[in-house]
Amino acid sequence: FDWSWFTCTQSTGGIAVLLSECPHQFRGLQTIGIVIYLLNLVLLALFASLMLLRWATTPATLRRSFVAAPECFFYGSFWLSLATVIIGAQRYGVPHAGAWLVVALRVCFWTYAGVVLLSATVHFVVIFRCTPVTALGIHPAWFLLFYNVMLTGTVAGTLVETQPPAQRLPMMVAGVAYQGFGWLGCMLLLTWLFGHLMEKG
Repeated sequence: FDWSWFTCTQSTGGIAVLLSECPHQFRGLQTIGIVIYLLNLVLLALFASLMLLRWATTPATLRRSFVAAPECFFYGSFWLSLATVIIGAQRYGVPHAGAWLVVALRVCFWTYAGVVLLSATVHFVVIFRCTPVTALGIHPAWFLLFYNVMLTGTVAGTLVETQPPAQRLPMMVAGVAYQGFGWLGCMLLLTWLFGHLMEKG
């Protein structure tokens, strides 16, 4: 069991978000979306528990999960899963909850924004220091390390519509900045990936 399992919750959360964005909404579609969103929460809790169990039973795998290729590249999928949880809470929770959820989601956004920026930066430094990787040996999962930062912009764009006017502008500016940071990182990785494709097919 490793970080790559979180691509499942990333995708399941993405399906729930996608269903909430369909142009022709009806009650059954909302119900399906809520069921998939709740399934995503259960899967995320299960996978996080299994990761903790793995580290508790085999402590050496904790360090290895952050530095051993290709598992370490999938670490970003955990944060991407949390982004879909925040977006899903906005789509499915805010219409049925009080103003407290709007405030809670704002706190979640700023916490998420700070943690993913720190996490992506530190994790890249750790990978460059501890993981032997050649420029032409790039793995496509490297993009997951930047997508969680880039998705912060998507989270901001989703949450801003229900936030008080005084909170909107800082959230939008942060969202655009994070989107740009993630985009620049992905462009750098894309250069390596094309080099890899030309060299190795």
